[in-house]
Amino acid sequence: MSKGTYDPDWDFELQEDNEIKRVARKKFDELIDDKNPIDKKKLLVETFEGLLYEKWRLEWEYLNVKRAKEFEKNRPPQQKWYELKSPQFAEELYRNRMELKPNEQNKQYLQTLQDNYLY
Repeated sequence: MSKGTYDPDWDFELQEDNEIKRVARKKFDELIDDKNPIDKKKLLVETFEGLLYEKWRLEWEYLNVKRAKEFEKNRPPQQKWYELKSPQFAEELYRNRMELKPNEQNKQYLQTLQDNYLY
């Protein structure tokens, strides 16, 4: 259906969706009414494990994106940064100062950030 015109194919798709929902609901009801509780518990545990794994994967991806941003913020300056004549000079100067921290703190921090399997 586009721009308010009637499309018979769209109506057919709606009927098809309702049929799929009806069949899915019937199968769900059969599963719940089943008298074998062991299978239901096993299915529920597998479902929750799947959900938790997906949440963990999304969290892992999110943390890796944050880690990449933090690494970019604290990375060493580019080569010959001191020759820059653009506004990027100030950013590279900041990175150079971060690089000169005592006891190589910045290098250790960057090595930690580069480990994608940290969390």
